[in-house]
Amino acid sequence: FPVSYQLDGGAIVTETFTGTVDPGLTAEYTFSATVDLSDDGDYEICAWTALAGDEDLSNDSICQTISNLLPVTGDDAYYIYSDRSEEHTSELQSH
Repeated sequence: FPVSYQLDGGAIVTETFTGTVDPGLTAEYTFSATVDLSDDGDYEICAWTALAGDEDLSNDSICQTISNLLPVTGDDAYYIYSDRSEEHTSELQSH
């Protein structure tokens, strides 16, 4: 069945998933077509499936914002890691 994605409202990429997904379960798929996320900034990517006969269309798509931040360099460089498992805000000051 068709699986698709779209980056920032651009061209839709559609490929074919040849596996099976039993009702109530999930499956992973890696697209062979890639995207360029090398520029600093935010990107919105949406992905969806089009399985004929799917009775629950509410779980067939997702949109996510991806942020790419260029490396920080210099004597006062800071690095913060977050696995985004919970929401939090950090503030840094350099003197």
